[in-house]
Amino acid sequence: MPTIAAVEGFAVGVAWSLVRCCDLVVTAEDAFSAAPFPQRGMAPDGGLAWFLTRSLGPTRAAELLMLGERFPAPTAAAAGLVNRVVLMEKHG
Repeated sequence: MPTIAAVEGFAVGVAWSLVRCCDLVVTAEDAFSAAPFPQRGMAPDGGLAWFLTRSLGPTRAAELLMLGERFPAPTAAAAGLVNRVVLMEKHG
């Protein structure tokens, strides 16, 4: 059975690892991911280093993991980490 991640807002740290485990990823246009482990004196967990290295290559994965910067949904889609980026309707 396939798993689908629907990300609205952010997927940070181990949450990003869980998203990377899914078969399909759909994110809101303004969503982002980040791995702020170094800012907290921690090593990446949840297999994120493995997933990012496999998906993006060692150079880009190391940059994201060492700097902990935000990785916006449109950029993630261009890199092949996200299947769909959707515009969220605001209600109320």
